[in-house]
Amino acid sequence: MLKQHPAVRDAFVVVEHSGRPDARLIAYVVSGAAPNELSGFLGARLPSYMVPAAIVVLPALPMTPNGKVDRARLPAPDRVAAGLAATAAAHRTPTESAVAAIVSELLGVADVGADDDFFALGGTSLVVGRLAIQIAAKLGVTVSIPELFATRTVSGIAVIVDRRAAAAETQGFEPSSPSVAPVPPPLRPARRDRPIPLSLPQERVWFFEQLSPGNLAYNFQASVSLHGRVDVHALRAALDEIVRRHEILRTGFIAVDGVGQQHPLAEAKAPLRVLDVPAERADDVIAEEVRKPFDLTAPPLARWLLLRHTGEESTFVHVEHHFVHDGWSLSVFLSELAALYPACLAGQPSPLPDLAVQYADYAFWQRDWMRGEVLRAHVEHWTERLAGAPDAVELPADRPRPPVMTFRGAAPRIHIPTALSRALRAFSREHRVSLFTTMYAGFAALLYRYTGQRDLLVGTGVASRTVPELEPLLGMLVNTLVLRTRVSADQPFSDLLDQVGTSVAETLAWPDTPVNAVIDAIDPARDPSRNPLFQIMFSFHDSAVPDLDFGGITGRVRERANGTAKSDLNVIVVPRAQQRVGRAPSPEDDDIHLIWEHSTDLFDESTMSRMVTHYLTLLADAVSRPAARVGQLRLLPDAEAGQLERWSRGPAVAGDRPVTELIAQQAKTRPDAVAVRWPEGQLSYGELWRRAIGLAGRLREAGVAAEEPVALCVDRSAELVVGELAVLTAGGCYLPVDPSYPAERIGFMLGDAGVRTVLTTAALRGRLPASGRTVIDLDGATGEEPPAVADTGPVSLDRLAYVIYTSGSTGRPKGAALAHRGLANLIGWHLAEYTLGPADRTALFASPGFDASTWEIWPALAAGATVCVVPPQVRAAPAELVRWLADERITVTFLPTPVAAAALSQPWPAGTSLRALLTGGDVLPAAPAQGTPFEVFNHYGPTENTVVATAGHIPASAPGRQPPIGRPISGVHAYVLDPERQPVPIGVSGELYLGGTALARGYLNRPALTADRFVADPRRPGARLYRTGDLVRWRPDGQLEFLGRTDEQVKIRGFRIEPEEVAATVREHPHVRDAAVIARTSRVDAEPSLVAYVDSVAASDEDVLAFLRERLPTYMVPAEVVMLPALPLTEHGKVDHGALTGLAPRSPVPPAATPAPRSATEERVLQLTSTLLHGRPVGREDNFFRIGGHSLLAAQLVAQVNDVFAVHVPVASFLQQPTAASLAAAVTAATARPLTHHGPVMPSPRRASAQLLAEIDKLSDEEVEHLLHDLDGTEVEQ
Repeated sequence: MLKQHPAVRDAFVVVEHSGRPDARLIAYVVSGAAPNELSGFLGARLPSYMVPAAIVVLPALPMTPNGKVDRARLPAPDRVAAGLAATAAAHRTPTESAVAAIVSELLGVADVGADDDFFALGGTSLVVGRLAIQIAAKLGVTVSIPELFATRTVSGIAVIVDRRAAAAETQGFEPSSPSVAPVPPPLRPARRDRPIPLSLPQERVWFFEQLSPGNLAYNFQASVSLHGRVDVHALRAALDEIVRRHEILRTGFIAVDGVGQQHPLAEAKAPLRVLDVPAERADDVIAEEVRKPFDLTAPPLARWLLLRHTGEESTFVHVEHHFVHDGWSLSVFLSELAALYPACLAGQPSPLPDLAVQYADYAFWQRDWMRGEVLRAHVEHWTERLAGAPDAVELPADRPRPPVMTFRGAAPRIHIPTALSRALRAFSREHRVSLFTTMYAGFAALLYRYTGQRDLLVGTGVASRTVPELEPLLGMLVNTLVLRTRVSADQPFSDLLDQVGTSVAETLAWPDTPVNAVIDAIDPARDPSRNPLFQIMFSFHDSAVPDLDFGGITGRVRERANGTAKSDLNVIVVPRAQQRVGRAPSPEDDDIHLIWEHSTDLFDESTMSRMVTHYLTLLADAVSRPAARVGQLRLLPDAEAGQLERWSRGPAVAGDRPVTELIAQQAKTRPDAVAVRWPEGQLSYGELWRRAIGLAGRLREAGVAAEEPVALCVDRSAELVVGELAVLTAGGCYLPVDPSYPAERIGFMLGDAGVRTVLTTAALRGRLPASGRTVIDLDGATGEEPPAVADTGPVSLDRLAYVIYTSGSTGRPKGAALAHRGLANLIGWHLAEYTLGPADRTALFASPGFDASTWEIWPALAAGATVCVVPPQVRAAPAELVRWLADERITVTFLPTPVAAAALSQPWPAGTSLRALLTGGDVLPAAPAQGTPFEVFNHYGPTENTVVATAGHIPASAPGRQPPIGRPISGVHAYVLDPERQPVPIGVSGELYLGGTALARGYLNRPALTADRFVADPRRPGARLYRTGDLVRWRPDGQLEFLGRTDEQVKIRGFRIEPEEVAATVREHPHVRDAAVIARTSRVDAEPSLVAYVDSVAASDEDVLAFLRERLPTYMVPAEVVMLPALPLTEHGKVDHGALTGLAPRSPVPPAATPAPRSATEERVLQLTSTLLHGRPVGREDNFFRIGGHSLLAAQLVAQVNDVFAVHVPVASFLQQPTAASLAAAVTAATARPLTHHGPVMPSPRRASAQLLAEIDKLSDEEVEHLLHDLDGTEVEQ
C-alpha cells in the first residue's frame, strides 16, 4: 500500500518488539514525503491496526548480497518516526525533570522531553497505573488515572503535580485529590527472633489445608519437553541451588496453638526422581505424579521428576504447592534453572546474586503494612467502586447448578490464529491500550451478548509485586482484583475500549487490596453453589518466561490441568510476545493461547468450544470495525450462522385446502362414519355436514358477512363443533367464549370484537349480557333435519377463520385474528406428522376459549377420525381420565401440559389403544418414564401462530433436564434473537420470533399493539415476525428449549396470563387503593400460582376474592390475597416486586408453634446456631441460609459442632441439608466414630479448632467453598 503513494520509491515493513510489551509495525520507506503524510495516506486506506506505529525515511533500503532487505541493518525508529518532535524539548521546571525521570524508568526510554506524549513513547493503559503510583510515591501528590489519560504529556502532568503540591502547602490538603492507593513502605529483611507468620495469600490456603488436608486443588503442575542430553547430576545440583537460594523452598508449615506458621530449615535437598519411560507412557506417569499430596511439614513443597525417553528426548515434571507458587514464581524458577544448569554442568559456581530478602520478610512486611488505616483505605476504595453492582453473572449453562460447588472442571488450551493475534497487537498499539485491555473489552462484550447483563464484575489475577525486592522471589504473592465493566448494545466498541482501559488502569492502581476484606465489607448474597461477588475470571499469564535453551538443551513448557475449576469460567490468556519481552524476535512471538478453564458441572465441552469461537469471531470484528456498536458486532461464524438459519426454517407449507373443503369431502365419501361422539350420543359426518350447512344458512339470513366474528358461548360438545363449522361455512370467523367466564369478561369480549350474532344453548342463554345481539339456539343443531344446502362456495385461505382472546397487559384481553391459511397448514402438518386417519379416535378436552380446542377438532375431522368429548367429571381426575382414554379406545389425544404430566404419573391399563399423547401450553416438567406404552410429543405455540409453532418427540428416559419444545413445524420460521434482533448462538437465551404462513393477521381493533408485536422480518422483504416474549435457546441437536418469559407473563393451567391484567381488575374494587399480582411457586417442580398484594383499609381478602371471581376466569383468580397497609416502592416510585416476593402469603392453616428440640444434641446445636446468628431464635427445621446464615458461618458452625462433640461432620453434608435437625442427626451418626485427623499439621486438634474459629471469618466464601466437594479428607480431583 505504501508503494502506491506517488512519492514512495520503495518500502519495507517489519514487526518490531524492542523490549516493548506489545508488537508494533515499523515501516521503512525511500521517499521524499514526510512520515505524517504517509501515515495519513495509509490511514485513509487501511484499518487502523494495519497503519505502522512509526515510519522511518531512508535514502535507500539496506540490501544483502543476495538482493534481499538486510533486516539487521535497518535502524531503530527515531523520535520523528514515532510521531514525536525530532528533538526532545528541554525540561523547564524541576517537576518536569522528575516526571520525565519516572516515565523514562517505566518505559525504558532514555530521552524523554517535556512535551513528549506518554502514550507515543510506548505507554499503555497497564503502565499508566504504575505511573500514578510512582508519582504519588516519589513526588508526594496524587494524579488520577483519568487525568493521566487526558493530560498525556510530561509538562501537562507536571502542571497538575505543581498545582497539587502548592495547594497542599498553603491549604494543608490536596484540592480535588483523587483516590490513589497507599504507597507501600520499603521492604527490608525482618528480625528472625519471633515466629514467622503466614502471608495473607498463604493464610487463605492454610485454612483450606486445615479443613481438608491434602487438597489437590492447591497443587500446581507443569511439564517441560526437553530436547538434548540431560546431565542428571547437573540438573540435581541446579535444583539444590534453587532450594538453597529460596528459603520458601526450605520452609515447612506447622500449627502452633492452631495458628499456621512458617518454619524454615537451614538446609534441604531438592527431591528429584529419574525414570526411564517411553514417550507414549509419559502422560500416564505424569497424571499419577500430580495426584500425590504434599506433607506441609516436610519441605520442599515442590518436587521434580525427569522422565527419560529414547534418544535425547525427555520430559521434566514440576509439581509444587501454592504455598510456594504463583505464575510469576514459575518464570523465576525457569530463569534460574536456565542460568544454573550450564554453570553446574561446567563445574562453575552459581552466577546468580543472593537475594536481598526472602519470602518470610515479605510476610512480616505485608502484615505490618496491610492493617489499620491502610487496610481501611483499601476496603473503602473498593466498596465505593463496586457499590450497587450485581454480584452474579449468569452464563447460560447446560445443566442446573449443583446445590454445592464440586470444583470439577476442564481447561482446554486454544491457539488464537496468527492473523488475529497480529491484528490484536497492532490494534492495541494503534489505540494506545494494552493487549489485555483489548482482549478484556472483547470478553466483556461477549459476556454482555451471552447474558444481556449491562453491569459486570469479573475477577482478574495480578502479580502484586509492587516493590522491586519482590520480583526475584518464589512464593505465593498473587492477588485477585475485581474489574467492573458497564456494557450496552448501543455502545461503540471504541467507547467500551476507552472505558475498559481506564477501568483496568484504575483497578491495577490498587494491586494489594486483600479480596477477602472487600468481600466481607460488601457482604454479597451467600450461596454455596457459587463463588461470592464474581464467578468469572479473566487474567493474563504474561510474566517473562525464559527461552529454554541452555547447556545444549532446548525445551517448551506445558501447563498441566488436573480436572478442577475454581469458578464457573476462568479465561487465562498466554501472550508469548509479552513473555519474551526484550529478546530477539521469534516466530512464536505471534502466539497467543487461551486456557478456557470451566466448570464441567455447568458446561459441556462443545458449549465451551462454541463460546471460544464466538469470542474470537467477535474480537476479529471489533478490531476491524471499532466504531461498530457492541450489539452489532459479529458473534457467529459462517458455519454456525448457516446452521441456525436451517434450523429456524420449518419444512415447506403442509396444507393449502380450507378445512371446510376437507370435511365436506369426508361427509361425501364416508357419510355414516362417526364424526363426534359424546356420552349421550354421536354424530356422523353426513349429519355433521348437513346440520352445519343448515345453520350456516341461518347465519347468512341473519346478515353475517365475510370475516364477521360470530360468538359461540357453548362448552365442549357436538354443538360446539357444529356451530364453529357452520360459521366457517357461512364465511364468518368464530369467536369461542367459554361459558364459565364471568359475565363481565364475556360482555367485554363480545363488545370488543363487535359481535352481532351469538350461538349458544337454551341453558346458557342466561350467561350472555343483555343486548340487542341476535342469539341463535344451538340445541336444534343436532336434532332438527336441516334444509338441503350443498354449495357453500369457495373459501379464501386469506379469510379470517377464528378469533381467540388472550390475556393482555393493559388489564383487558386482546383478540388474535387467525386466517384459514394458517389453519390449513396446521391440519396438513398434523395429518402427516401423526399419520391421522379414519381409524383414529381423538379426544376433545380443551376449553373452547383455549386455542388447543381448534387443534383438537379440525385435524381429526379433516382426517375422518372420531372426536370423543371428554366428560366433565373426568377432566379433573387423572386416574379416571386414564381409564376413560382406555375405555374409549382413544388413539391420539392432546392434553394440556399439567394434565398430561399428571396422567403420565398414573399406571396405564394393559393394551391401551393410545399411540400418541400430544401436550403443550406450558413447561413439560419431565420426559415420560421408561415403559410408557405410547409416544409423547411436546408442542409450543402462541395463539398468534395458529396453535402450534414447534413440536418434538420426547423419548422415554430417566429424570433429567427439562424436555425441549422441538423444532419449527411445516410452514413456520422460528428465530432466536437478542434485543438487537441478531441471532444468538447455540445455547444462549434469546427471544423467540415466529414467522411464516401461520401468523395471525393481528389483534382486533389494536393497531398499535399489532404493530408492536408483529414486526418486519429483516430476512424477507414484506414478511412479518411475531415477538412471542418467550425466552428460548437452541440446543446442540437443533431443538428449542423453553426458558421463561421476557416480561411478567406466566402460564397457569396452560393459560397465558398477564398478572397486570389481574392487578388491574383488583384495582377496580371500590375499596382498593392499589394492587400488585405476582406468580409464586411453593417448590421447584410445582405449577405457579398467583398471589395478589392489596393496599386497602376497608376490604378483606375474602371480599377481594369474591369480587374477582365475578370478573375473572377461575384460572386468573389469585390463589392467595395478602392485605397490606401500603405497597412497598422502589426509589423510583415503582412497586418493589422483589420486596413483595419476600412477603409470605397467608397460610390457610395457622402455623404451629416452633417444635421443641427432640434431643440434647439438637438442643446444643440450636444453641450454637442461635449464638452464631447473634441470638436469633432458631427452629430445628429452619433453613440456615434463610435465617441469616452464609457459607462462612456454615463452616464455622460445623467446626464448632465438631469441636464440642468431638466428631467430624463434613461441611458439605450440612450445606446440602442446612438445618439444625439434620446437623444434629449427623452428629449422632458420627458419635460412635472417633475424631480422626487427616494430616500431619494439627498437633493439637482442639486448640487448632478454637484458633480456626477465631480466624475463619477472614476466609472468603470462595475459599470455604473450595472445600465443599468433600471435607472428610478425600482429595478434590482437578
